[in-house]
Amino acid sequence: MTCRKNPLTQRPESVGCELLSMAERKALFAIIATAEQFLSGEIALIGTAEVIARLGAQLRAVDAELLSPFAEIADESYELGIRNPALWSPSFIAERALSREEFEARERPEITSSCEALRVICLQLLNECPVCTFPCDGPPYNSLSEPSYEKCRACGFFFDDLDTEFDWGEWRRRWIAKGMPFASPPAPIGWEPPSCFSQ
Repeated sequence: MTCRKNPLTQRPESVGCELLSMAERKALFAIIATAEQFLSGEIALIGTAEVIARLGAQLRAVDAELLSPFAEIADESYELGIRNPALWSPSFIAERALSREEFEARERPEITSSCEALRVICLQLLNECPVCTFPCDGPPYNSLSEPSYEKCRACGFFFDDLDTEFDWGEWRRRWIAKGMPFASPPAPIGWEPPSCFSQ
């Protein structure tokens, strides 16, 4: 795995220069998996919206505007659900099922595009070095928090079994104190450490 600068993506302002925790990384993987299941037709729109809204509430790394369609659909769809079918007549249940189908058909295009955009943002965040935010070719840690055993080209941090979130912060402090040199020259053209590191 090598790290490279992707000029088309920017780190969300909501994250700034803060480290993403392993819990946030796991939530990002779960969001990607849910979005992919929806896009492949494995899960329905309302279930997708409910899961992504719940997971998104745990994150500061994803812009709230990108998550808002999921939260809105989760809220709106609550009225369409039938919590205890035994209490309702078959005609009422059939009417609710039709309303739910119409709701899903109406909302599907927006949620499809939101899932695609969310997947890109989550992958971008997961592929960042947790120390310096330099974009890597793949996640430094997988969905089970297992390391890639690779080294970040920018800051030189090695992703292994022994590192911890504390190690990320300490390595970052030391790297900044050294002037943020690019560990494996040459640095990609146009790459610069995040400006918030020098503040």
